[in-house]
Amino acid sequence: ASSVTNATLHSEGCYFFKGKLWFAENEQNKGHGSSHDRQQLCMTKGRKHDEDEQLEKLVEKQAEEKVKQAEAKAAAEKRHQEELKKEREEKKERAEAKKKEREEQKLQKHLDKEESVVQKWEKDEKTVPNITLYCFSLMMPFGYEPALLQEQKLRGVGVYGCDESAVFSNTTMLMSGEPSPVEISLIPGTLAVAYGGRWMTALNTGVFNRLWMEVIRLGRYRYHDWVVKVDPDAVFFPSRLRELMRHKSPYNEKQVQRRIEEPKNLKCGNCRLKGKEYETCASHVRLWQQEGHTCKKALELTSRDPPTDCGCDCDDFACDLPGSAMYLNNCQWGLHGPIEVLSRRAVATYAAGLPKCVGLLEHPWGEDKFLDQCMQELGVTRANEYSLLSETACGEEPAPCGTSNVAFHPFKSIQSYFTCYEYANKYGQGPASPPMFPDLDAHGDGVGDGMGDIMMKYPEHSI
Repeated sequence: ASSVTNATLHSEGCYFFKGKLWFAENEQNKGHGSSHDRQQLCMTKGRKHDEDEQLEKLVEKQAEEKVKQAEAKAAAEKRHQEELKKEREEKKERAEAKKKEREEQKLQKHLDKEESVVQKWEKDEKTVPNITLYCFSLMMPFGYEPALLQEQKLRGVGVYGCDESAVFSNTTMLMSGEPSPVEISLIPGTLAVAYGGRWMTALNTGVFNRLWMEVIRLGRYRYHDWVVKVDPDAVFFPSRLRELMRHKSPYNEKQVQRRIEEPKNLKCGNCRLKGKEYETCASHVRLWQQEGHTCKKALELTSRDPPTDCGCDCDDFACDLPGSAMYLNNCQWGLHGPIEVLSRRAVATYAAGLPKCVGLLEHPWGEDKFLDQCMQELGVTRANEYSLLSETACGEEPAPCGTSNVAFHPFKSIQSYFTCYEYANKYGQGPASPPMFPDLDAHGDGVGDGMGDIMMKYPEHSI
């Protein structure tokens, strides 16, 4: 039961008294709670300490919520960092997998390249005809050159390792009064030269032009694929040159190499066919070429006796063979004279075109630069082949001669010459050997070991 009282003694609010629930509306005591032994059950305004407790609880709750929010934020941040870490690891794994894939592709590419190059080398060994070399040197009849050439001849090296060789000088007697220790082909005139120009080089163009003219007059070069002029103090490996010319383009292309035997009795002047006597044999050979015949076939047709044809015995010089005249440039700064390599047709072009180069004689050049410039003036193909020569004057250190070059220069004493020669024979990787791949250097020593280096880097692969 409950009742409502307005007694002034009763505090405002609801309370339990004498077994009954009371509710007082005493405006005077409003907000002050119960009094005496009345148990207050509710009131419109709590006591101050209750408000403090409630406020404290609210602050505690807010603090707890902030802690929970901070913990949740920290947990979310931790999860985010873990996700980022996982993403970075996955990205790294993908990059490593991609890198490994690229390396494997690169390996396969090199393996394919090595296999194809070796296969080509082996094929060339079986199919490309051997080339022949006509080599010669100019010897001064005094100083170190006679003895050095004599030792080369005794050992069969240098120019004496070529298919045919010759040594030229202007006398068969040395200045000491003794005969030359090697066989001499004579050239007219003095070998003395002046020195001048920017680098005070030997102005020897005149001497070497006389030398080339004698080579051309003798005509023995026509029976070989390539003509090589070598200085006596150049350590020269004919076998390396042969293999270089056999296995590398454009030197091994058919139009450069000699493919027709030289006639024993060359008769290649004017046509002997009646009414055609004013026409040259070469013009008839080229007429047959224009009708679709090869050089060899055109020469055979022209060689038939009258009245069938001209009755000419010509070699391939009578043919029109564009690009067959070629010489090798052996230095980044231009042709250097220790070794000069010309195709047989380039020599013939030089002989026929020398009058066009007369204007170049006014320059204070050595014979090598004159030859280089004259060849270009005559339209002879110039092929850069820097593996041909290792020379001090070309900014290199030829000693101890352990590289793959065809020639090393200068080595003026017998001891230094053959020390270089023996070291090159023992350690040098020359063009005469099967190809290696120096770009594959797993050892990091700057020396590529070909397949061995590849297999060290990629041991999981096998051949």
